[in-house]
Amino acid sequence: MRTIQQTFDAVIAAGGYQDQWVLFTTSSFMCNALGYQVYQGTITEKEAERAERAIAEYMAKYLRAGKGCTLIEALTAATGELSTFEQRLGIYKNWAKRPRKFKNIPKVQ
Repeated sequence: MRTIQQTFDAVIAAGGYQDQWVLFTTSSFMCNALGYQVYQGTITEKEAERAERAIAEYMAKYLRAGKGCTLIEALTAATGELSTFEQRLGIYKNWAKRPRKFKNIPKVQ
């Protein structure tokens, strides 16, 4: 089984995580992209579930995001500026060094 980073890398390399949406192919939301890449056969369902859980735990712990919140919403709330696709892509490309310190983070539902 792949690590979380390897799973993100596989999804990105397959073109599944992009700044556009194409049904069952690409998405700018990583959790959707993970599901699409399970459908495409790039990653397993278990790998997708582990990666989705890691994203949810990250958002809950460091961004105070509630269930159903997306990374774009959580980062935008944490920084006060609209999160860009490039910022989110950078997080997924280097998951071990994702930002963990934010100031004045409001709770996002």
